Amino acid sequence: MSVWVTRSSPDNLRTARELRALGQRPLMVPVLTTTTTYQPPIAVFPDAVVFTSTHAVRHFRRHDRLVAVPVFAASGLVADAASAQGYRTVTSSGGNDRLLLDLMGRVLAPGARVLVLCGEKASPRLQVGLRGRGCVVERQVVYKPVPVQSHSISHVTGALDRVKAIVVHSRGSAERIVPILQKARWRGSLWCISDQAASACENLPGINVHTAMRPSESSLLDMISQLNPAAERRLLKHPSREDTILAALLPGSPSHQNAAGNDNFCDDH
Repeated sequence: MSVWVTRSSPDNLRTARELRALGQRPLMVPVLTTTTTYQPPIAVFPDAVVFTSTHAVRHFRRHDRLVAVPVFAASGLVADAASAQGYRTVTSSGGNDRLLLDLMGRVLAPGARVLVLCGEKASPRLQVGLRGRGCVVERQVVYKPVPVQSHSISHVTGALDRVKAIVVHSRGSAERIVPILQKARWRGSLWCISDQAASACENLPGINVHTAMRPSESSLLDMISQLNPAAERRLLKHPSREDTILAALLPGSPSHQNAAGNDNFCDDH
Protein backbone atom coordinates (compact mmCIF):
# COMPACT_ATOMS: atom_id res chain seq x y z
CA MET A 1 0.00 0.00 0.00
CA SER A 2 1.22 3.47 -0.87
CA VAL A 3 1.24 6.86 0.85
CA TRP A 4 0.16 9.73 -1.40
CA VAL A 5 2.32 12.85 -0.98
CA THR A 6 0.23 15.78 -2.26
CA ARG A 7 2.94 18.38 -1.61
CA SER A 8 4.15 20.39 -4.60
CA SER A 9 7.52 19.93 -6.25
CA PRO A 10 10.40 20.10 -5.46
CA ASP A 11 9.74 20.02 -1.68
CA ASN A 12 7.88 16.74 -2.05
CA LEU A 13 11.22 15.03 -2.80
CA ARG A 14 12.45 15.52 0.74
CA THR A 15 9.15 14.42 2.25
CA ALA A 16 9.23 11.26 0.14
CA ARG A 17 12.81 10.55 1.14
CA GLU A 18 11.92 10.85 4.83
CA LEU A 19 8.88 8.62 4.38
CA ARG A 20 11.02 5.94 2.78
CA ALA A 21 13.27 6.13 5.83
CA LEU A 22 10.16 5.31 7.86
CA GLY A 23 9.46 2.25 5.76
CA GLN A 24 6.62 3.86 3.78
CA ARG A 25 6.03 3.70 0.02
CA PRO A 26 5.55 7.34 -1.03
CA LEU A 27 3.69 8.22 -4.19
CA MET A 28 4.60 11.75 -5.25
CA VAL A 29 1.66 13.29 -7.07
CA PRO A 30 1.29 17.04 -6.32
CA VAL A 31 -2.19 18.51 -6.36
CA LEU A 32 -0.96 22.11 -6.45
CA THR A 33 1.78 23.94 -8.27
CA THR A 34 2.96 27.54 -7.89
CA THR A 35 3.33 30.44 -10.26
CA THR A 36 5.14 33.77 -9.92
CA THR A 37 2.99 36.86 -9.42
CA TYR A 38 3.69 40.44 -10.44
CA GLN A 39 6.30 42.05 -8.22
CA PRO A 40 6.42 45.85 -8.22
CA PRO A 41 9.76 47.60 -7.76
CA ILE A 42 10.88 48.06 -4.15
CA ALA A 43 10.59 51.79 -3.47
CA VAL A 44 12.21 51.78 -0.02
CA PHE A 45 14.63 49.00 0.87
CA PRO A 46 13.82 47.27 4.17
CA ASP A 47 15.81 46.72 7.34
CA ALA A 48 14.86 43.02 7.31
CA VAL A 49 13.28 40.46 5.01
CA VAL A 50 11.03 37.54 5.93
CA PHE A 51 10.58 34.53 3.65
CA THR A 52 7.54 32.50 4.66
CA SER A 53 8.25 29.49 2.42
CA THR A 54 10.76 27.96 0.06
CA HIS A 55 8.40 28.91 -2.75
CA ALA A 56 8.74 32.55 -1.71
CA VAL A 57 12.53 32.26 -2.00
CA ARG A 58 12.30 30.63 -5.43
CA HIS A 59 9.73 33.02 -6.88
CA PHE A 60 11.13 36.28 -5.51
CA ARG A 61 13.05 38.25 -8.11
CA ARG A 62 16.11 38.89 -6.00
CA HIS A 63 17.66 42.32 -5.64
CA ASP A 64 21.42 42.35 -5.13
CA ARG A 65 21.04 45.11 -2.55
CA LEU A 66 19.06 42.75 -0.34
CA VAL A 67 21.67 40.00 0.05
CA ALA A 68 23.25 41.82 3.00
CA VAL A 69 19.90 42.60 4.67
CA PRO A 70 19.05 40.30 7.63
CA VAL A 71 16.71 37.52 6.52
CA PHE A 72 14.28 35.74 8.84
CA ALA A 73 12.93 32.39 7.67
CA ALA A 74 9.78 30.56 8.73
CA SER A 75 11.38 27.13 8.32
CA GLY A 76 14.66 25.29 8.28
CA LEU A 77 14.21 24.44 4.63
CA VAL A 78 13.40 28.08 3.94
CA ALA A 79 16.59 29.10 5.73
CA ASP A 80 18.57 26.64 3.62
CA ALA A 81 16.97 27.92 0.43
CA ALA A 82 17.68 31.56 1.31
CA SER A 83 21.31 30.78 2.14
CA ALA A 84 21.67 28.95 -1.17
CA GLN A 85 20.44 32.10 -2.93
CA GLY A 86 23.30 34.09 -1.41
CA TYR A 87 21.60 35.87 1.48
CA ARG A 88 24.34 36.39 4.03
CA THR A 89 22.51 36.50 7.36
CA VAL A 90 19.67 34.00 7.64
CA THR A 91 17.84 33.33 10.89
CA SER A 92 15.04 30.98 11.90
CA SER A 93 13.55 29.71 15.14
CA GLY A 94 12.84 26.00 15.01
CA GLY A 95 9.32 26.31 13.62
CA ASN A 96 8.06 28.33 16.58
CA ASP A 97 6.22 31.37 15.22
CA ARG A 98 6.01 33.10 18.60
CA LEU A 99 9.74 32.66 19.13
CA LEU A 100 10.45 34.06 15.68
CA LEU A 101 8.34 37.13 16.42
CA ASP A 102 9.99 37.60 19.81
CA LEU A 103 13.41 37.25 18.24
CA MET A 104 12.65 39.82 15.56
CA GLY A 105 11.17 42.15 18.17
CA ARG A 106 14.41 42.00 20.16
CA VAL A 107 16.74 42.30 17.19
CA LEU A 108 15.00 45.00 15.17
CA ALA A 109 14.84 48.61 16.29
CA PRO A 110 11.44 50.26 16.81
CA GLY A 111 10.09 51.46 13.49
CA ALA A 112 12.19 48.98 11.48
CA ARG A 113 10.90 48.32 7.99
CA VAL A 114 10.22 44.64 7.33
CA LEU A 115 9.48 43.18 3.90
CA VAL A 116 7.41 39.98 4.17
CA LEU A 117 7.64 37.85 1.02
CA CYS A 118 4.91 35.25 0.87
CA GLY A 119 2.26 33.39 -1.09
CA GLU A 120 -1.18 34.60 -2.01
CA LYS A 121 -2.83 32.60 0.78
CA ALA A 122 -0.34 33.36 3.51
CA SER A 123 -1.70 33.86 7.00
CA PRO A 124 -1.67 37.51 8.20
CA ARG A 125 -0.49 36.49 11.69
CA LEU A 126 3.11 37.43 11.00
CA GLN A 127 2.32 40.94 9.81
CA VAL A 128 -0.05 41.55 12.72
CA GLY A 129 2.54 40.31 15.21
CA LEU A 130 5.31 42.44 13.74
CA ARG A 131 3.17 45.57 13.71
CA GLY A 132 2.33 44.88 17.33
CA ARG A 133 6.06 45.01 18.04
CA GLY A 134 6.40 48.42 16.39
CA CYS A 135 7.63 47.37 12.95
CA VAL A 136 6.56 48.94 9.67
CA VAL A 137 5.52 45.95 7.56
CA GLU A 138 5.15 45.63 3.81
CA ARG A 139 3.61 42.38 2.57
CA GLN A 140 4.50 41.37 -0.97
CA VAL A 141 2.89 38.34 -2.60
CA VAL A 142 5.44 36.73 -4.90
CA TYR A 143 3.61 33.53 -5.88
CA LYS A 144 0.24 31.88 -5.82
CA PRO A 145 -0.87 28.23 -5.68
CA VAL A 146 -2.55 26.80 -8.76
CA PRO A 147 -4.46 23.48 -8.77
CA VAL A 148 -3.04 20.94 -11.18
CA GLN A 149 -5.27 19.61 -13.93
CA SER A 150 -7.36 16.54 -13.10
CA HIS A 151 -5.66 14.45 -15.78
CA SER A 152 -2.31 15.03 -14.05
CA ILE A 153 -3.49 13.16 -10.97
CA SER A 154 -5.85 10.66 -12.61
CA HIS A 155 -3.37 7.79 -12.23
CA VAL A 156 -3.60 8.07 -8.45
CA THR A 157 -7.24 9.11 -8.11
CA GLY A 158 -8.17 6.09 -10.21
CA ALA A 159 -6.25 3.75 -7.90
CA LEU A 160 -7.11 5.07 -4.46
CA ASP A 161 -7.82 1.53 -3.28
CA ARG A 162 -4.03 1.09 -3.25
CA VAL A 163 -3.47 4.19 -1.10
CA LYS A 164 -3.57 3.73 2.68
CA ALA A 165 -2.72 7.30 3.71
CA ILE A 166 -2.38 10.79 2.27
CA VAL A 167 0.08 13.43 3.46
CA VAL A 168 -1.41 16.94 3.40
CA HIS A 169 0.85 19.98 3.69
CA SER A 170 -1.66 22.81 3.29
CA ARG A 171 -5.31 23.74 3.47
CA GLY A 172 -5.25 24.33 -0.29
CA SER A 173 -4.11 20.77 -0.89
CA ALA A 174 -6.79 19.47 1.45
CA GLU A 175 -9.51 21.42 -0.34
CA ARG A 176 -8.28 20.00 -3.65
CA ILE A 177 -8.46 16.36 -2.59
CA VAL A 178 -11.55 16.30 -0.34
CA PRO A 179 -14.10 16.21 -3.21
CA ILE A 180 -12.05 13.44 -4.84
CA LEU A 181 -12.07 11.38 -1.65
CA GLN A 182 -15.79 11.94 -1.14
CA LYS A 183 -16.61 10.84 -4.68
CA ALA A 184 -14.43 7.74 -4.38
CA ARG A 185 -15.69 6.96 -0.86
CA TRP A 186 -12.09 6.43 0.07
CA ARG A 187 -11.20 4.98 3.46
CA GLY A 188 -7.83 5.59 5.04
CA SER A 189 -5.79 8.13 7.00
CA LEU A 190 -4.98 11.76 6.35
CA TRP A 191 -1.70 12.94 7.86
CA CYS A 192 -1.97 16.72 8.13
CA ILE A 193 0.84 19.16 8.92
CA SER A 194 -1.40 21.74 10.61
CA ASP A 195 -4.80 22.44 12.13
CA GLN A 196 -5.54 24.58 9.06
CA ALA A 197 -5.04 21.62 6.76
CA ALA A 198 -6.95 19.26 9.05
CA SER A 199 -9.92 21.61 9.39
CA ALA A 200 -10.60 21.29 5.67
CA CYS A 201 -10.94 17.51 6.10
CA GLU A 202 -13.69 17.43 8.70
CA ASN A 203 -16.74 15.18 8.47
CA LEU A 204 -15.25 12.67 6.04
CA PRO A 205 -16.78 9.28 6.95
CA GLY A 206 -14.37 6.41 7.30
CA ILE A 207 -11.31 8.65 7.24
CA ASN A 208 -8.98 9.13 10.20
CA VAL A 209 -7.53 12.64 10.31
CA HIS A 210 -4.24 13.01 12.22
CA THR A 211 -2.65 16.40 12.88
CA ALA A 212 0.98 17.12 13.76
CA MET A 213 1.56 18.72 17.15
CA ARG A 214 3.36 21.64 15.48
CA PRO A 215 3.02 22.87 11.89
CA SER A 216 6.45 21.60 10.91
CA GLU A 217 7.79 18.86 8.69
CA SER A 218 9.72 17.35 11.59
CA SER A 219 6.62 17.22 13.80
CA LEU A 220 4.62 15.72 10.95
CA LEU A 221 7.19 12.97 10.43
CA ASP A 222 7.38 12.31 14.17
CA MET A 223 3.62 11.82 14.19
CA ILE A 224 3.79 9.42 11.25
CA SER A 225 6.55 7.50 13.01
CA GLN A 226 4.40 7.19 16.14
CA LEU A 227 1.43 6.02 14.09
CA ASN A 228 3.69 3.34 12.61
CA PRO A 229 5.75 2.20 15.62
CA ALA A 230 7.36 -0.71 13.76
CA ALA A 231 9.24 1.77 11.59
CA GLU A 232 12.26 3.52 13.03
CA ARG A 233 13.07 6.89 11.53
CA ARG A 234 16.59 7.04 10.10
CA LEU A 235 18.46 10.32 9.84
CA LEU A 236 19.38 11.57 6.40
CA LYS A 237 23.02 12.09 5.56
CA HIS A 238 22.32 15.83 5.45
CA PRO A 239 19.54 16.32 8.02
CA SER A 240 17.55 19.51 8.20
CA ARG A 241 18.51 21.95 10.90
CA GLU A 242 14.94 21.80 12.16
CA ASP A 243 14.40 22.19 15.89
CA THR A 244 17.63 24.17 16.25
CA ILE A 245 16.62 27.25 18.19
CA LEU A 246 18.68 30.21 17.11
CA ALA A 247 19.94 32.76 19.57
CA ALA A 248 21.85 34.45 16.78
CA LEU A 249 21.62 38.20 16.40
CA LEU A 250 20.76 38.53 20.07
CA PRO A 251 23.26 40.49 22.19
CA GLY A 252 26.58 38.67 22.29
CA SER A 253 25.74 36.30 19.45
CA PRO A 254 27.63 35.93 16.16
CA SER A 255 26.38 38.17 13.39
CA HIS A 256 25.96 35.39 10.84
CA GLN A 257 23.94 32.31 11.80
CA ASN A 258 21.41 29.93 10.28
CA ALA A 259 18.73 27.89 12.02
CA ALA A 260 15.62 25.98 11.15
CA GLY A 261 11.91 25.49 11.54
CA ASN A 262 8.94 25.28 9.26
CA ASP A 263 6.61 27.35 7.26
CA ASN A 264 4.18 28.36 10.01
CA PHE A 265 2.93 31.62 8.57
CA CYS A 266 1.66 30.38 5.23
CA ASP A 267 0.49 27.23 3.60
CA ASP A 268 3.29 24.96 2.58
CA HIS A 269 2.32 23.40 -0.70
